[in-house]
Order: sequence, then structure tokens, then C-alpha cells
Amino acid sequence: MHVSERTPFRGVLPTVPGEDEIWAGTYSDRTDLIEVTIPEGIRRVGDMAFSFCTNLEKVTLPSTLEEIDIGSFERCTALKEVVLPLSLKYINHSAFSECVSLESVWFAEGLEGVAPYAFAYCPRLTSVYLPHSLKELEEDAFKGCTSLHAVCLPTSLVDTCFIAFDGCPVLRVLPIPPPPAPPPPRPSLGNPFADNPSLRNSQ
Repeated sequence: MHVSERTPFRGVLPTVPGEDEIWAGTYSDRTDLIEVTIPEGIRRVGDMAFSFCTNLEKVTLPSTLEEIDIGSFERCTALKEVVLPLSLKYINHSAFSECVSLESVWFAEGLEGVAPYAFAYCPRLTSVYLPHSLKELEEDAFKGCTSLHAVCLPTSLVDTCFIAFDGCPVLRVLPIPPPPAPPPPRPSLGNPFADNPSLRNSQ
């Protein structure tokens, strides 16, 4: 199964049954892709899988996705918005770099790492809210995002985050306080008849 390169494509991408990956370079340089949905069951988008798809305006990612690999959506210059699923753990090097129309990225709780240059040179990106689950925000992850004015991120990363935002001249960093601890479990009342022989005998 394949997607025709002759007519504009909007829809769900075909996959081989049992496959859990969009392989490296599969759709690279495809100017016919306009809106694509990556099917459920896909866990990884490979290196450069959609790079240089310059007419790609929208991509819907599956709830099973765990990793977006090197340059997967690099230079998708028409892409305006990305919603990342709860299942996603890692965004690799240059995954969305030079997406010059990208204005909005929704990062879900569960994300653990953002690699160097993952969102570098996205000049229309204005604000970013990074989740509490994030453990690693690497150097130059948002380099050259010249309109980025506000970033909310976990307090644990505030002291080390600035290397990720080189070339972001109007940036303010807003720490997110840690989520409140869950309330302690309520003590079990147990069975009063089992714990008190006198009550048990009166039944």
C-alpha cells in the first residue's frame, strides 16, 4: 500500500499490519502531503520520516506514540500546530527544527526528554508549557525561536534551562510549582465486631 505522490493527500496513512514504526525517510520530501493521521499502534516515527514535507499543514499523532526520532518533521514549513500524545517519552534531535510556521505545541504529561535542536529556529513559536514529567531539556532545544516570550517549566529545570533557549531574545521563564502531594490514605475502620470480642459475642 502507498500514498500517491500525484494528488494532494489528506487522511490516515496506510501501514503494514504488525508494524509499529514509520521507517526512516518514508515520506521525506513529499509535497503532496497536506493533512495526515498516523494510525494507532505506531510507537516510533523514524529519522527524517516526514522531513521537507513543505505543504504538510497538520499531523495527528497516535496515542501509542513513544518517540519522535531525529529530524522526523524537520523543515515542514507549513506545519502550524502540534499536539503531542500522553504516551510520548522523547523528542529527538531536530525533530521539528525549522518549522517556520509552527505557532503552537502542546506538551503532555509523560514527556521525559527533549533533545538538542528539537524545536530550533521556529520563529513563530510564542509560548511553551513544559510538563512536570520532563527530566531532560538539552542544549539548544529551542535555539533561535525569536518570538518565544514565555516558557513554563518544572522548577527542577529552572537553574539549568537557559542553555536550551539560546537566541530567544524576548524570553521569560516561569517556573511551575510541583503538583500537590496526594492526601494520605484514610485509616481503615476495619470490622468492629472482629476487633471487639464483646461486640462479636452480642451479635
